[in-house]
Amino acid sequence: AASSAADGTGSRAPAARSRRSSADRRRRSVIARLRATAAAMSADRRLRLAVNHAIDRQAINQSLTLGFSRITGSIIPRDFEFSWTAPLYTYDPAKAKQLLAEAGYPRGLDVDLWTDTGFADQSEAIANNLTAVDIRTKLRVLERAASLTQ
Repeated sequence: AASSAADGTGSRAPAARSRRSSADRRRRSVIARLRATAAAMSADRRLRLAVNHAIDRQAINQSLTLGFSRITGSIIPRDFEFSWTAPLYTYDPAKAKQLLAEAGYPRGLDVDLWTDTGFADQSEAIANNLTAVDIRTKLRVLERAASLTQ
């Protein structure tokens, strides 16, 4: 019994909802949600840049997938028509520390890194990279279903 806009409710059919939920789950799994104790994490560009420069993507690729993963700057596949290949951030811990200081965190900050069990190894490597530049990271690994509600 699929609901549709024809019945006046405007709700989606269960099948459409499950397709959307499946895509949302994949996207949320790929992008580990970085939640900072400071609300400025998402608002201050310097903090976002510091995080990007703190992550050694090549080393993570080598250690976890023996270099077989394709490092991208976006979650959008390159095969999509009109997709834009985003430039990659360089691994530069000194620049990350400088950006943190400029943003008002010369002694670093504390953040929570939420992920699901399927991406715990990548998230742990990212947390280690962030901790090296004084972004003290507490890794919170949840089962897949629980991670979708957080």
